[in-house]
Amino acid sequence: MQDSTGICWRKMDSWGDDVAKPRQNTLLTNELSSLDLAKIGLTLNVIGDLFGYFSIIKAEEELQSLEEERRSREASGT
Repeated sequence: MQDSTGICWRKMDSWGDDVAKPRQNTLLTNELSSLDLAKIGLTLNVIGDLFGYFSIIKAEEELQSLEEERRSREASGT
């Protein structure tokens, strides 16, 4: 919940002191410009692409190791 000053408030649960306290470190998207949001999106895209690239490399290495293992079994006759 947000008041007219832009501060986010949260309700306390039954264990709280029944007083709403402002959240600390709350990032509001309306405070970011569209350029900032685009930069964040592009950064996340790059991170995702890097994870994808490394997973492809790992899969290729595993495939190569399985092929080498299969060839060594065929060569030994077992």
